[in-house]
Amino acid sequence: LRVGDRLWLRGPLGQPFTLPPVDPSGTRSPLLLVGGGYGVAPLHFLAECALMSGWMASMVIGARTAADVIFAERFEALGVRVAITTEDGSMGQRGLATDAVERWLGEAGHGAIYACGPEPMLEAVERLARQWGLPAQLSYERYMRCGFGVCGSCAREGWLVCSDGPVRHVGV
Repeated sequence: LRVGDRLWLRGPLGQPFTLPPVDPSGTRSPLLLVGGGYGVAPLHFLAECALMSGWMASMVIGARTAADVIFAERFEALGVRVAITTEDGSMGQRGLATDAVERWLGEAGHGAIYACGPEPMLEAVERLARQWGLPAQLSYERYMRCGFGVCGSCAREGWLVCSDGPVRHVGV
């Protein structure tokens, strides 16, 4: 682009992440955030909002290589527990983000899962959430043409990313 070029923006579209309701006893189970690649970025804002609202959070960052890991220091600066996975093992644990998710679900009492990243990762996170009986909010990215649910270009199993999402709530 050059100075003076015109840009067209459409949005915001769909539904955002929302923090879970507080248990009547006031108990707040830690939130588990899972980001793959650039899907890590929106989770940082969610972590800030959650911490300001009295929630604790843990963050799993998944990337292909160490060069692709983003925001780890930002999450740590917030006081969020961070696990890093890389597919090539160049940083953190070798493997996928869901490997660390499985490990943490087995050791800590998380109350909800929030994820943003590649679709195969989101599908795996959804399976884990269902397996562990946890609510999850999964942020999908799709190419959108119309932005209000008519064209169907962003459809995913009858769910429209533009008008119903991008955050899909998965209950138990």
